[in-house]
Amino acid sequence: MTDALQSTAGLFTDFHSAEQLTLFLIGIIVIGFFFAWNVSPSRALVAWLMTFSVQFSAGTFHLSLSDLFLVPLAVGTFFVWIAGRGQPVRIPVSLFLFTLLFLTMGNIVTALTLNKLPQWTWLNKDLGLVALLIPYCALLVLCRDRAGTEKLIQTFVSSVSVVNAIGVTLYFVSLFTGFGSFVNYGGMRFRGFMLDPNSYAGLVAATAILQFAILNLKPKHGLKDFAAMLNCCALVAGCLLTLSRGGVLALVAGGLVFLYFANARSSHTIVLALAAIAMAMFWLSARTDLTNSARQRADDRGNIESRIDYMNQGMRMYLSSPRTLMTGIGVGTFIEQSPRYFGDMHQIHNTYVWLLVEGGPAVLLAYLLVLYRALRNAMWVYRRVPQSRYAAAGCFCALITTIVWSNTVEGTYHHHFWILLAFSELLWVHSRRELFAHPSTSRFPGRPAVCAPALA
Repeated sequence: MTDALQSTAGLFTDFHSAEQLTLFLIGIIVIGFFFAWNVSPSRALVAWLMTFSVQFSAGTFHLSLSDLFLVPLAVGTFFVWIAGRGQPVRIPVSLFLFTLLFLTMGNIVTALTLNKLPQWTWLNKDLGLVALLIPYCALLVLCRDRAGTEKLIQTFVSSVSVVNAIGVTLYFVSLFTGFGSFVNYGGMRFRGFMLDPNSYAGLVAATAILQFAILNLKPKHGLKDFAAMLNCCALVAGCLLTLSRGGVLALVAGGLVFLYFANARSSHTIVLALAAIAMAMFWLSARTDLTNSARQRADDRGNIESRIDYMNQGMRMYLSSPRTLMTGIGVGTFIEQSPRYFGDMHQIHNTYVWLLVEGGPAVLLAYLLVLYRALRNAMWVYRRVPQSRYAAAGCFCALITTIVWSNTVEGTYHHHFWILLAFSELLWVHSRRELFAHPSTSRFPGRPAVCAPALA
């Protein structure tokens, strides 16, 4: 027997039972399928989009199931970019400026202030931002046209909807059987497969607005519309069941803005969906103590006051010297020094106050420019590309939802925010390319096409 055969025989003799051998073979098959799937960066991107809403805790650092696809996605995207196939969308200058200022000036100020770079800064903030930029860049590089962008929007909505439907089902089952209670947070608060109900509320609120836009503005497809309306009910119910004040406020704000875009002839679908949700919530509150939980949540002034205290202390630190007025106190400095004021570690639960306090006015201004560009892009597409109005209106209103929600949480480090930024950029760039490549009267409504005479 050759050495190779002896090694193989020795490998299999390590297993003492058929069950161990079966598990080993299953593991080999799963690993092989994983590598085969990720050979294509486009498939890795789809897998990332379908799994980012499932999270796990790793101490202070939150991981998601999609992180399994992060390295293959980064490597595949890099090779596609190097090959120069097609015309990849460039990173906007405003976003590049925000990232550069955040990772350089923010870290330098922190190191000078604390004489070190805390783990919270380099792990949660720096590496966390890089982990968000990888799928953002992958979307810009791998999505080749406007139709592909719309398919990815549908994939995003479908993936969040499936996870939400499973989570809501488990929530109802757990109320009566106890099974599936891991989707609950602190009793009656629903958090889905994420770690924080406020984060989940922001995600499903933005997704619900996108689903409303698809349902209301896209051409009708019979049973698909009925399924979409049911999905709207499930998404809004998922948001309401989190009992997140910021999430509900953001959902209402996004819904009000969506009324500007809504097709009045079919807006009755929104009324029907809201009526169904109201009936479901009334039935649920009558069967459980949901009403009491909601009342306690609404009357909980301590949580609101503590968040105001964090912002007040952050502003006092920001205004403490002329230098901090210009540069901020440094990324991660507040949470590092918060124990001396509050007894334990806390962060500022407002994206814009946090960016001003820790990053300074330059970082905040760059961030606001990023938001402005994303909103402007979506509105531009809505006004000039009738086929993509549903996608543009959905992205615009979902961004408004996220902007409002970010007043109550630190919204920069959430996947769906960067996905919406990428969608708005892709819709704008590819729509411009199509319009300029194929000029027609649709670009200039009311005017005849102007054709240059052929040269002799």
